[in-house]
Amino acid sequence: MEIADFLLEVSPETGYDFLTRLEETISDLGKNPRIGSPQEANDPEIQGLRVWPVKSFRRYLIFYLIRLDTLDILRIVDSRRDFSLLFHTD
Repeated sequence: MEIADFLLEVSPETGYDFLTRLEETISDLGKNPRIGSPQEANDPEIQGLRVWPVKSFRRYLIFYLIRLDTLDILRIVDSRRDFSLLFHTD
């Protein structure tokens, strides 16, 4: 994962903290997947796209879909990026 690699290179402590918080956030999403904010998507394959920030690293957003019995994480993106182009969202 590019974000974790970057953070580990800049500061190992921050990088490991990010990975821990990411795991916690994904676990929380697994328990309550509807906490993420719905996102508009033009692509029918990603209808139901949701987004939720990483704990303590709110600048990083997890984009995911709720499937029948799984959580499909599509991307983790820095919020400063124009993510509308990633998913063709409005």
